[in-house]
Amino acid sequence: MSDVRPGDPAPEDPAGDCRSCGALVVVGQRYCLDCGGLIGARRLDPLETFRARAAAAQPAPVPVAASPPRAVPFAAAATAVLVAGVSGMLVAGGDGGARAAVIARAPAAAPAAPVVVKAPKKPTADADAGDDADAPAAEPEAETAAVEETPLEETPVEDVPVEDTPVDDAPAEEEPEEELPEDEPITPHVWMLALDGPQAQEAVKRIADQGVTLTGVKPLGPETGQNVTGLMTGVRPVPAGATPPEVTPSLPEILTTAGASWRAYVDVQPSKGAALPGACSVPPVGDAAAAALAGRLPFGRIAGLAEGDACGDGIKSLETLGNDVSAGDSIPELSYAALGGCAPPERTAVALPDQVSDAVTAITSSTEYQENGLIVVTAVGAADPCPATPPDPAVPAPVPPLAADGTLAPTPTVVLRSDTKPGSELDTPADLLALTRLAASTLSVDPPGAAGADDVPALELPAADG
Repeated sequence: MSDVRPGDPAPEDPAGDCRSCGALVVVGQRYCLDCGGLIGARRLDPLETFRARAAAAQPAPVPVAASPPRAVPFAAAATAVLVAGVSGMLVAGGDGGARAAVIARAPAAAPAAPVVVKAPKKPTADADAGDDADAPAAEPEAETAAVEETPLEETPVEDVPVEDTPVDDAPAEEEPEEELPEDEPITPHVWMLALDGPQAQEAVKRIADQGVTLTGVKPLGPETGQNVTGLMTGVRPVPAGATPPEVTPSLPEILTTAGASWRAYVDVQPSKGAALPGACSVPPVGDAAAAALAGRLPFGRIAGLAEGDACGDGIKSLETLGNDVSAGDSIPELSYAALGGCAPPERTAVALPDQVSDAVTAITSSTEYQENGLIVVTAVGAADPCPATPPDPAVPAPVPPLAADGTLAPTPTVVLRSDTKPGSELDTPADLLALTRLAASTLSVDPPGAAGADDVPALELPAADG
């Protein structure tokens, strides 16, 4: 078989001389018939072809258990290349002498480390298309098959037993839930609003629908001072010439001993500064405002409070009441508010009904009232609580209204508590000491003075669900 293709000159046409020996060669001749030398450029590199086919036939990665690739020594691969060259020469028309010449020119293969070459599978069409030689390119593959193969010894892979991890089928223990600390119960709180002045009755009526109206509670006396003192001490007024009762601790003193606190809020007290004259001491002569304040507040008449700093430290402005209720943590257990529609010089006066309505709204909005609170609103006097000048001795002081039997008529009183029925009434006959007893029982302390006596009834307020 020759390399002549259609359109090439006839094989017998001379093409030139051999570059190695000068012998005459013809067109299409690949090797010299005299010396066996290559005519023209090499069209096919057997080793490169062999490597390309081996790479194309490279199998996909297989598991470890697959058979290892065959090992072909380098010498065997070189021998295959030489055999391919001789075969090409014979096809071109050479004789036995030419074949011997070619073999004599081939250098002996040097010993080398074996190269692992994987046996190619069936030649692909792409590999054949890139080869300019037709038959000679396929013959080396047949010769290669005749080369003795030295298989590699397979290294046995030991099966390492995998120890099974024991599975605990027992259900996992649930971690105990963290117990949150329970909220401490809110201590009871009592607000007592003592109203005096001509508008006291109107102020009480304005909030009557929010609480229980007490229709049978009478004042202790005609004067404001007698009523407010009895509310805090539990002592009724002593008639002229009678022996005064034994002095006992007042409600503020009892609370202080029990570790609780009290505070008095006064509408005329400035926001800053010490307690006004008359609040905790005898008012100066001729000072109408101080005299009126001394008649409205009972704390200057209580020896245990007036002798020390307790009275002065407990007197606060009406604005402080709103601040304490809003803050929550600064609310004392007992709050006493003296309201009469008065105001300090730096503030505009507010009518008594508005004072009471604003104070009740602020208190009832607090958690302390909603959880465990009590509000007592009562009228304690009819005299002007904030006169600008001393009263004229020729003008009689106003007195509370009288009942049909000539005794003092019941004083307007409303009690508010979250568990009572709003807008209801209670007609239990009593005086102001019943309010003192109610406040003390709410605060869980003993009533002061005579407020715990048998003649002072315990008020049973109508329940909200009754």
